Amino acid sequence: MSVHDTLTIAAIKVSVARSDYRQWADRANGDGRTYVGAGHDAVQRIDDALTALHEARRALARELRADEDERAARIDAMLAARTAQNGGEA
Repeated sequence: MSVHDTLTIAAIKVSVARSDYRQWADRANGDGRTYVGAGHDAVQRIDDALTALHEARRALARELRADEDERAARIDAMLAARTAQNGGEA
């Protein structure tokens, strides 16, 4: 799953948690559950969102490290080519 998809999932979880929280805060029963149930659901959705955010962070950090390695290899190749063109002088 892409970082974008994972962040989208986290955003949806937060949005639903906000709705659940509103039911809790209003002390409104509905949707086949009590406001207390809605409060517990909000906590679970927040936990799920945090899990998704941690996964997105890990994946993005991996992508950044891979990109850094690729850039370093390209720079090394460019410097080697320039050195070879200059007869061994950088």
